[in-house]
Amino acid sequence: MDCLNEHCLNAQRLITPFINNELSMTELEGFLAHVKECPVCREELEVYYALLTAIKLLDEDKEMSNNFTEELNRKIRSCEEHIRRNKRNKVNRRIVFSLVVFGVTIISSLSIRKLSEIPAAPTKPPYILRYSGIPRRYDPMYRIRTDYDALASDYVTKVKEGRLEFYRKNREEYEIVRQIYVNQRELLEIDNKENTD
Repeated sequence: MDCLNEHCLNAQRLITPFINNELSMTELEGFLAHVKECPVCREELEVYYALLTAIKLLDEDKEMSNNFTEELNRKIRSCEEHIRRNKRNKVNRRIVFSLVVFGVTIISSLSIRKLSEIPAAPTKPPYILRYSGIPRRYDPMYRIRTDYDALASDYVTKVKEGRLEFYRKNREEYEIVRQIYVNQRELLEIDNKENTD
């Protein structure tokens, strides 16, 4: 019985704030649940509601209603509807929040996958730098080596064809190229002999 009295005292303390619409949502929910269960508190609420509403109407010079119980029932129903709407809104907010979190997770995972598919920047330039820092096609030393190899092969082919005029004009250069060619021929012959043995 002490628990019932304690609950009743708490409910009776909340009657005036209920009539003045000053209760929080949790207090309002607990208060309405108790008033539905306890006939003593319900009767007390009806008495207080009739008194406070009558005083308020007299102060404002408005007509008084003959049926305060019906007005109280309407107020209780509207408060219960307000509580249901509030709970529904909380559930809807949680659902929307979870959908937003899910969507953000999906989008971020897709964007991370796209970022991982981006090729890495090349670490080596597409051209080869020499000691001078000049790309190969502009390097004068490379050009000289390439030209020398081309000249040597030209000399050899022209000598083989028997162009003596070319030999007479470029005798010094020919001797250098001829020596290289002879050395290469000898090396090839030695390799061939070793392979056949």
